[in-house]
Amino acid sequence: MNVLIISNSASFPWGMASTSRVKLLSKGLIHSGNNVTYIGLKGANTNHSSEKHRKGFFEGIHYLYPGFFSVRPRNWVLRRIDDITGKLFSLMFFLNFHRKVGLDLVILYTRDYKVVKFWSKYSKMLRIKVLLELCEWPVANKGRNERKAVLFCDKSPLMVNGVLPISNYIKNEVENIASFNRTSIPTFNIPILIDIDKFQKKGTRKIYEGKYLLYAGSIQYYNIAELVINACILLKNEGYRFKLKFTGGGNSALFDSLSYYIKENDVQDMVEFTGYIQEDELISLMSEAMALLAPLPDDLQTRARFPTKIGYYLASGRPVITNYFGEVKRYLTHRKDVLFMDNFDAKSLKKMIVYVLDNRDECEQIGHNGKKLAQHHFHYANNLSGFNAFVKSIKK
Repeated sequence: MNVLIISNSASFPWGMASTSRVKLLSKGLIHSGNNVTYIGLKGANTNHSSEKHRKGFFEGIHYLYPGFFSVRPRNWVLRRIDDITGKLFSLMFFLNFHRKVGLDLVILYTRDYKVVKFWSKYSKMLRIKVLLELCEWPVANKGRNERKAVLFCDKSPLMVNGVLPISNYIKNEVENIASFNRTSIPTFNIPILIDIDKFQKKGTRKIYEGKYLLYAGSIQYYNIAELVINACILLKNEGYRFKLKFTGGGNSALFDSLSYYIKENDVQDMVEFTGYIQEDELISLMSEAMALLAPLPDDLQTRARFPTKIGYYLASGRPVITNYFGEVKRYLTHRKDVLFMDNFDAKSLKKMIVYVLDNRDECEQIGHNGKKLAQHHFHYANNLSGFNAFVKSIKK
């Protein structure tokens, strides 16, 4: 099949989590024998660079920004030009591509109902199947515009031929919408995706050789970041000494607040902020840590999403500490391939960190089991084996 992935938000190939999702979805489709092209409806949300061209190939994936800009301009007027030219020239490319090559499938990666409505309309006019990728459920994210989030969730699944949910929660929500509207919406679950091959080159390393814990997450999730710091405070008070490495970034005000909290509690000698780092360096940091921390609160957002970070944590072969909430409980077993905290609090996290320090051989095996599980369930080449048959089963 000739597949077109259309997005206004993934910033492929220069973004972060969204880019990774699109990249591995594309590689999975290519592995299944499909041809994939990515179209960015507007410039990527990243820093400008002369190396960021409007079209090219990245890890075998063809990408194109049909508008005037490969990177989203900062100027308001130029952004409006970017919106108009991106939409217009993307449609022209879409029609020309279908005329010359023949387009079989469109996958929409967006959380904007207007984008879904526009592209599903033109796709169906040309009898091209269109699927909506859902790796999050916008109404579960309190930071989003509530009206737009509700409109997207209520209406978008009804506009397409099928949905690709990342979690059972989203699948159930889509099925509820279909039932309410007395229709059917085919779904094909695609969980978190990872590239296990990038971890195979790191070899093996004994857990007790690592001298730090790692938390790879945005400070935007301030409640989680603060919980991790509170666990460090408890551990320091009991005489433990190690480094906690924070990767990623976040709002500067939140960063300043967290930094002040760290100094106020006298644990600045234990905490190191790395900032955003390249993927290869992050993989090395994961592969050499004592343990990888991913506390998850028991809330709607956790139940709806499935953090890709969990997959990469597991792929590193290091023991992962998280909570028994959301999609993770469908795959992971306590003290077999993961360590589950009792609750979402600092005491529970501290307890599991101490467990790792006191049971190194067992936790080495837990990390090994987690890596095997990640390879089986989350490696991109293993997740789309039935995808082509699913597409063929959908009525136009």
